[in-house]
Amino acid sequence: MAVIVTCIGAALAGLLLVRIFSAKKNRVIMTLDQKHIFITGASSGIGLATAKQALLEGAFVTISARNPAKLSQAVDELVKDTNCNKEKIRLQVADVSHRESITSAVQESFKWKPIDVLICNAGVTRGGYFDEVPIEDQEMTVNTNLLVYAVWK
Repeated sequence: MAVIVTCIGAALAGLLLVRIFSAKKNRVIMTLDQKHIFITGASSGIGLATAKQALLEGAFVTISARNPAKLSQAVDELVKDTNCNKEKIRLQVADVSHRESITSAVQESFKWKPIDVLICNAGVTRGGYFDEVPIEDQEMTVNTNLLVYAVWK
């Protein structure tokens, strides 16, 4: 139950931040056509589904995740399911819990095309009682789910 509440709270906080920052700039993206969408945690699940929809709407996408094999499979699936050109998809192997890793991925992707939308979808869970979960697992969970390590230059 606590995991669900935490995930819902994090999602609502993310939406609130998007609303605050978009309100300040008065930028509204009316279409994803020709926009560059960077998605973390995009090798499966919601991230992969989001990438598919963005491609169907004409976007360029960068999909990012920790596992290179799963990312390659995701690219193949995206090309097959959307009938898009493989040139519209870039993959970046990165771990969002490590600042250097995700910063490098974002910067490399930005060199390909300026990023219009960043979707922070990566997340992990570790089950167990708090006092039984190793500190390394707790740190990874916090770093992945709560800290945002993207540096824009």
